[in-house]
Amino acid sequence: MRDQTGGPVSDHGTAAPGGSGMVFNVQRFSLDDGPGIRTTVFLKGCPLRCAWCHNPESQSCQPETIVPVHGPSEVTGRRWTVDEVIALVERDRSYYETSGGGMTVSGGEPLAQPKFTLELLHAARQRGLHSTVDTSGFAPPQVFQDALAAASLVLFDLKETDPVRHRQWTGVPLDPILQNLRLAAVGAAELWLRLPVVPLLNDRDDHWRRAGEILAALPGSFPVYLLPYHALGEGKLRSLGREEPLLLGVHEPPAERLREIASLLAAHGLRVHLPGDEVVSPA
Repeated sequence: MRDQTGGPVSDHGTAAPGGSGMVFNVQRFSLDDGPGIRTTVFLKGCPLRCAWCHNPESQSCQPETIVPVHGPSEVTGRRWTVDEVIALVERDRSYYETSGGGMTVSGGEPLAQPKFTLELLHAARQRGLHSTVDTSGFAPPQVFQDALAAASLVLFDLKETDPVRHRQWTGVPLDPILQNLRLAAVGAAELWLRLPVVPLLNDRDDHWRRAGEILAALPGSFPVYLLPYHALGEGKLRSLGREEPLLLGVHEPPAERLREIASLLAAHGLRVHLPGDEVVSPA
């Protein structure tokens, strides 16, 4: 469902009640969701249906039963209060202080639970914790601006630059995301741009050149991170009993292809980070 601005709302048409939200995982000692050692809070609920989603259990905002190939079934997703989340996050404060880490709110799409996400970000700030929101950028502009004001860092995923393909592969329009990207460029305390690389879908030179044009036109200079596709979501779909077609024939892109993409982006003056801390800088 969408509200009148085109942004997401919950399955019941309203935001989650204040003070609590639906969480499907809290991952401590995360190294991939912002700087330093982090605790990543994964919220359920996402308005996108990306064909390559590696967390399909995050899409519904309701608890779901997972039936793994081996082992007993389990329920993913339960309601947490802000105080419960922050109490768990604060256990690792010493690691954040020594590494420059903190809390990341991810998903799903965390801004699909706007009130809960904002309360988490404000609670982290009140306790002096670095906070990051990991977003697709698909949210009502006011919700997005509120998140920009509350977060120490925004991780912004730009998945596709062709409007028709964007709707085909994610289920939502591109334009609201580009509008919020421009808001992030001027309103975020810090912004990292992240580009998924999915062979046979968005891995096209014309997409990377267009992405380079879009990102280079933003006011300011921001790091760009390439996120290579992996197939972890396929097993999760099966364990959820879902029958969507899988990405048959799609494999993780080779390192050389990632360097080629980075060079295309660097030609637009962008500094591009590859897995393994390799960086391609503008010539």
